[in-house]
Amino acid sequence: MRLWILAFAVCLIPTVAQAGTKLGFVNMHKAMSFINEGKEAQAVLLAKKKRYETILKRLRTRVLSQQKRFKKTALVLPKRQQQRTLRRLQRQFTTYRKKQEKLTRELAAEETRFMRKILAKMQPIIGKIIQDYKLDVMLDRKANHVLFAPESMDYTNELIRRYNRIYGKRRRIRKKKPSRRRRRKRRS
Repeated sequence: MRLWILAFAVCLIPTVAQAGTKLGFVNMHKAMSFINEGKEAQAVLLAKKKRYETILKRLRTRVLSQQKRFKKTALVLPKRQQQRTLRRLQRQFTTYRKKQEKLTRELAAEETRFMRKILAKMQPIIGKIIQDYKLDVMLDRKANHVLFAPESMDYTNELIRRYNRIYGKRRRIRKKKPSRRRRRKRRS
């Protein structure tokens, strides 16, 4: 019985493939990098990352300098004071590690918020591309491990173009208004 089901499935697969399933793919990583909002998000995240790195670097240097100081004076200090100093160093190092983990989580959460916001805006655009090009399925090139596909199936640039057209910053060139003196002169 199982053999018959397997044989039927093997015969059915080419029929489904010949039915004309139209596929398309989008490189979401590239799309996120090239849309205006994605560039702004990357700039914000990069600035936060640098700020977090300076905070962590300051904490780390403080812990390391105290550790060096302890190594130099450990032989001279009484046993009880050595133990207290060592416990304090361990607490500071633990605090450093916790701070590092917390800042890493915050950065990842911020990135996720940006991505979700952008993806929510992309969904209708992707739906419209699927509709316009009469596609059945749209895949993410990286997530689905598409190894090879002709460029005609790549809709990344179309997604970027449409997203920037809809949500991109619109810069208006304002004409300078004439000063009050000039307005009065024109009226007379």
